[in-house]
Amino acid sequence: MSPEMQFLSSPTGSLIVLTLSLLIFVLTRGWATRHRHEDRRLVFAAALGAGLILAGINVVALQVGWWTGAWSGVSLIVVVALCALAGTGGFALWLGLYRWLERRAHHPLRVYTFIVLLFIPVVLIADPIQIRRGWFEFSGGYTLWTDVLLGQIVMWSPVLLYVWLRCRFPDKLGTVAS
Repeated sequence: MSPEMQFLSSPTGSLIVLTLSLLIFVLTRGWATRHRHEDRRLVFAAALGAGLILAGINVVALQVGWWTGAWSGVSLIVVVALCALAGTGGFALWLGLYRWLERRAHHPLRVYTFIVLLFIPVVLIADPIQIRRGWFEFSGGYTLWTDVLLGQIVMWSPVLLYVWLRCRFPDKLGTVAS
């Protein structure tokens, strides 16, 4: 088992990951709610939604046996904390890229599409490496291409949620800050 997986599976590692994930979540929430930048609240909501989607995918994949290997030995609480809590912070940063594109590109969704599609070869290269390292294995009909598809869902979820929230709550767009 790789050192990372040993750490994540250990009681000390779990406690550290849970604490840091909660800290990242609280700091992201604090960033979103200070100074009345209403658009930041939408970013936070979209990032949290994307984190919950990622956590849901991980829990389902582990529970139905699509993913086995060392990752399946990590506590579900740690998996959910990494995906939902720390993931919220990561997705808020990812949305920073999209918000930057909105301000600078004529067609931000087209540029974003190009960027997200670049992750297909990343998954095709990285997954076999992680499988060789013992992080996870695919089973139960789950394939590399299933992972590519779910990766695209994960990469699109924060932006689609953000765009939807902006359309749903247009009054929250008064101040846009980075």
